Amino acid sequence: MSFLRALIIVSLPLLFSSCAYLHSFDSNLPEKIDSWVEQEEYGLALDTLQHIKPGNKNYQLLNEKKQQVQRLAQAFEKKTIARANQLISGNEWHEAALLYDDALGKLPNSSELRKSRAEFIERRQNFVNDLETRLLVRKGIWLNDNATLYTQIKSAIPDNYRSVSSIRDYENDRQDALHALVECAQTANAADNLVLARKCLLLADRIDTNLQDDPRLTEIRSRIVQAR
Repeated sequence: MSFLRALIIVSLPLLFSSCAYLHSFDSNLPEKIDSWVEQEEYGLALDTLQHIKPGNKNYQLLNEKKQQVQRLAQAFEKKTIARANQLISGNEWHEAALLYDDALGKLPNSSELRKSRAEFIERRQNFVNDLETRLLVRKGIWLNDNATLYTQIKSAIPDNYRSVSSIRDYENDRQDALHALVECAQTANAADNLVLARKCLLLADRIDTNLQDDPRLTEIRSRIVQAR
């Protein structure tokens, strides 16, 4: 989510409160409440109704509408969360994010929506982390499998610009992947995921055998040996 979108969501309750106070003095407020409900603008309706005083000529009517809006808002929360879970099940993460943003735009003070959205963001990040780890593992395998080919190219035409450039790119990828695999092993170890830690370490060792003596990885290797 962009910083601007996050800032808007955080600022909405304050904006709603200011607008709601002004709307509470409108003479045609019952009609406005009906219009907001039709547009599912439950947050604005509820915030406005919070400011209604017993002296208002439509107090009883507006109090009844308040109870109605509260019921509709609760149903809206449940519907939004259920729909978001459906989208997540289909890996439609972006659509789910837009759904939460839209719902919080209409009901910004909803603790249920905010809690569910926070859980969604955590699930989405875990999903992305898993994909990135799988890509990293595949890249490590590819780099290892093609090391001999690049060595042969370098040996055959050591001064060829195209070959040198290609090998330089390969070496940069190799170093980046090596660094990422070490981080993967450390992160997986911290999360007690020794299966993933072992997989990342094995690939890193294939790319650079000097890692066998790296003190940063001694504890991880020991834990993996004990677990096996």
